[in-house]
Amino acid sequence: MTNDTPPTTNPKSQKMRQAHFIGRQDERRFFSAALTTRERDWQIANILGPHGIGKSSLLKACGQMARDDGHTVITIDINEAGGSIETFLSILADQLGTDDHTLDDCLAVTQKLTENGYRLILALDNYGDMETFNRWLRDQFLRRLPPNCIVLIASRQPLSSSWGDNPFWNRLIKPLPLSPFDFEETRAYFKNSEIKDQQLLKQIWHYTNGLPVALAFIATVIDKEGPAVIREIPKRTDIIEDLARYWHQELSENRSLWRLLEAASTVRRFNLDLLQTLTDTAVEEPLFVALTSASCILEDNFGWSVQELVRETLVRHLRNRSPSRYNEMRNKALVYFGNLATQPGNELDRSMALQELFYMLGDGFVRAALFDQQNSGGETFYVENASPADFSDLEEYMAQWRQEYASTNGAKVELYDREKHAIDPQWITKEPLEPELIDFKEIILETPGAIKLLRDEEAQLRGLSIVLPINKNSIDYLGQTPVTRGYINSLTAEQLDALADSSEETQHWFVRLIDVRDEEDNPARSALFRELTGLLARPSIFITSTPLPFYQSLLHHFGFREMDIAPHDDFGGAKPTPYFALDLRGEHFIRYIQQMISSQTGDETLRALSPQLANMLARKPDPDETKQEERERFLEPLTSREQQVARYAVEGLANCSIAAKLNVTEVTIKKHMSRIFEKLGVRNRRELIKRYWSSE
Repeated sequence: MTNDTPPTTNPKSQKMRQAHFIGRQDERRFFSAALTTRERDWQIANILGPHGIGKSSLLKACGQMARDDGHTVITIDINEAGGSIETFLSILADQLGTDDHTLDDCLAVTQKLTENGYRLILALDNYGDMETFNRWLRDQFLRRLPPNCIVLIASRQPLSSSWGDNPFWNRLIKPLPLSPFDFEETRAYFKNSEIKDQQLLKQIWHYTNGLPVALAFIATVIDKEGPAVIREIPKRTDIIEDLARYWHQELSENRSLWRLLEAASTVRRFNLDLLQTLTDTAVEEPLFVALTSASCILEDNFGWSVQELVRETLVRHLRNRSPSRYNEMRNKALVYFGNLATQPGNELDRSMALQELFYMLGDGFVRAALFDQQNSGGETFYVENASPADFSDLEEYMAQWRQEYASTNGAKVELYDREKHAIDPQWITKEPLEPELIDFKEIILETPGAIKLLRDEEAQLRGLSIVLPINKNSIDYLGQTPVTRGYINSLTAEQLDALADSSEETQHWFVRLIDVRDEEDNPARSALFRELTGLLARPSIFITSTPLPFYQSLLHHFGFREMDIAPHDDFGGAKPTPYFALDLRGEHFIRYIQQMISSQTGDETLRALSPQLANMLARKPDPDETKQEERERFLEPLTSREQQVARYAVEGLANCSIAAKLNVTEVTIKKHMSRIFEKLGVRNRRELIKRYWSSE
């Protein structure tokens, strides 16, 4: 018995899964080398990962590889031993084929099995933290095994965390952390199934996050009901119940722990203070430690989070079972983050709170753009200020930009909206003139700190952002520089004097560029967008300009609006490019938070905010509602399909992206656009966008 078994089984799907083992190529190569080499610097290979990642399956695959080569394999599920030394020795003796269950006799048998060049593979599954048993296993049993024995231990937490008091063993442990399947591995997993539609396979991959146990469960459901069920999975109460029951196994039916996990699942990231706010109870330290020690909990520098598929499953389960409790905790979280985002204090805290609000309240496009971690393989990124030492990296970055644009017009990326269980295809391009317009050396010298570099754990440059301060030190430079000069030159003499004379902290910023090296690198792009929310937490006004439809669309979703100043032609005469602005100074920022919260909640949530914030958020006639009505009236002459196309167009989507969303050809979209222009009396797309948003 293994905890990696899905909650529902089916002989047909079991046969499909057993017919071929998918993925884990690096781990299998590592084990294959261990079978043949005589020299190695480790004693124990620690296969580790969260509940359902496939640890047991990998143990079985390694065991079969060893048996095929004539070696002896002993597999013991630690759960069956129940922390008992006697039970463990009894199971071991039975598998070794000896009637004597003493430690010495078992060790003597293992010595014989490793003679004549053969190895003994000892595979321990579901290893946990059982203090007395752990010490005996480590110090009395494993230490005395013959050198020709390979030990594999599968655990949810690293052995080093429970064996940290013994440096000798920690030096001999080789960690083998498992990651979710990527899309190619997911496709291979379903190779022998009835699924032929690649879009359905992508939906499975996105929904399950590539978690093997979830893939196994979905395979079982598909075997019963057919591939079409994939589109219904997030809405099916019975499926959600089964998955929730599976995650419940790890918590050993501890009701208090389960309710705490439910509360943690209503937010993207949590800490002890937030959980106490959500549950209205004091959370004892041992209970919090037990929660954060669960394998479905991830930790980073800012707190803890529930693994995405687990989080979504538990949220849907809670909403189905107790919508009032879910709404109560969600509203408490909105109040918590709303207060944190709008109160004076640590800018990092304000930034993280703003990210949480975007996650809880943003539409599917924003959530997918900011928080898409699919296929990231657990990657982490760090951001650093560019310096003269980075010139070579930056020049190489732009050289690649020039070279790749010459051979490609962009890339199709897929943003997954978890709430709607829908894939949003987007065509993302690079502006070909940027390498000629940006002078990195000049920017670093004139505005130090303006260029941020996004690097991965191997220090590879994956993306960058350029955010320029507009103040007395930079205003002359920005007034002469392509793209920024159009905005600076549009300012009145009074406005320029105010910027030049200001001795306060900079409150005007120009977001010049956000870019990733590879257009298909969603995790890196998401990391840069989240970095942008750190800027939005400042009481400032932000200006930007881009000709790229994807980024223009994202600006609208973030709340940026086109400015009523002349577009510039720095990206070419054929591409007049508008400027966009978002004012988050003082009360504007409070209103920004209000609109985010009130868009999906009632007055009760707003009234629950801090008194100062609540007073500022006192309900007034909302001009945005009137503006939206005017926008809808502007589109009334169009048919329903033409209105659909027009709404996508005014959000900045290119024709190819609109075609992908509506599952029609790009030629069809062009015909729709021609009729839209004619009916609405506009000359081109730019005028359509300006007329639609002009009611502001």
